[in-house]
Amino acid sequence: MRMCLDAISKTENNVLKEKLAQHLGHKVSIVRYGNCLTLECEDCNEVIFDSDVYDLKDVEEEVAE
Repeated sequence: MRMCLDAISKTENNVLKEKLAQHLGHKVSIVRYGNCLTLECEDCNEVIFDSDVYDLKDVEEEVAE
């Protein structure tokens, strides 16, 4: 994960950090659905990141809302 975060822009990195910070201290897990990987918050029952739906630009737009 560190290499992936280092490879993206500072803006995208900050957006990702903000999105993840909303679930700090929560129980999260990575789940595979076929070829799709999701990062899910079990406490909030929310998909934080879905590799088939989101890219970092989508997460940036979602946080801005």
